[in-house]
Amino acid sequence: ENIEQAEKMGLVPLYALTANLDEWDHFEWERILKLEQEAVGRRQEPAIMEQIDRIRRWRDGYLRWGRDTMGFGFYLFATAG
Repeated sequence: ENIEQAEKMGLVPLYALTANLDEWDHFEWERILKLEQEAVGRRQEPAIMEQIDRIRRWRDGYLRWGRDTMGFGFYLFATAG
């Protein structure tokens, strides 16, 4: 539906690529790992604890629903005319 919507906006699709499940997992887990590593030794900071809580809630949602409902794609369009 992304390409269809872009065409309605007057764009011409030239290329499309979507991530497979392994690529999507890699993207999500790299993000989680980075944030958890940044928090090591800084757990006394309230802002870090809020960040940890937020990323862990995201992780739980990702594991529960995200792998079936989310992903990413790359689209290349040209303007018509």
